[in-house]
Amino acid sequence: MIEVLKPLFVGELAPYRDVLVLADDPRPSRPVADWLGPAAFEQVLSTYGTPRSADERRGLASEWSKDYLSRLLPPVVAAILVMGHCLPLALTSIELILGDAGEPLAFKLPAAGSPFAPAEPDPADDPFRRFAPLIDEHLEPLVAALSRYSRLSPRVFWSNAANYVEWMVSAIASRMPDARVDDARAMLELRQRADGRDNPLYRPVRYRTEGEGSAAKTHRQRRVCCVRYLVPDRTLCANCPLVQLT
Repeated sequence: MIEVLKPLFVGELAPYRDVLVLADDPRPSRPVADWLGPAAFEQVLSTYGTPRSADERRGLASEWSKDYLSRLLPPVVAAILVMGHCLPLALTSIELILGDAGEPLAFKLPAAGSPFAPAEPDPADDPFRRFAPLIDEHLEPLVAALSRYSRLSPRVFWSNAANYVEWMVSAIASRMPDARVDDARAMLELRQRADGRDNPLYRPVRYRTEGEGSAAKTHRQRRVCCVRYLVPDRTLCANCPLVQLT
């Protein structure tokens, strides 16, 4: 555990206490960039799910990315929004700890990071300011490598990432009313960043209402399918866009 982040890992976040660690963690690790090389990642997927076809390999690559992102993003987003803490997230400087089945377990960071510097008055790209290291230095090269390997559209992997970011932002907003989530919500609503680049985290989900009156229920639905259906014996996700709502 990174000591400065210790106050985060209580309650629902307690399972993430050993996900972000430093070099002194004794668990064997290897640079993330090394794992993402074609030969190394083929070995990881063979342990993770033994792909028997090109389609199954694509589905497993997406499933593995969801395991990776579901471990990394909740504590990172919480550190940003709850503690205002900037972590060193460059993909080239982080090592990955895998489980026996090839599943991502934890990430060794090169340093503990530091508080974000105060923002300048009305910065042009303010909604993205605190998330830029995560988007540019980690998610962008991660998505590029996984897309090259699997031949899946980058949109699938970006959607996987954005789904967890949106979920965590919403969870923090509902449980911690004092957390600074306005810029994160604004970021998820912008099609483009200030420099004109598309925002890969733009509106990953939609909320749809089923029924009327007291019987109405809100359903959270992804906009882009994660192609889990390409893996035999795995059912569609509960928030899959292919699921027909009644």
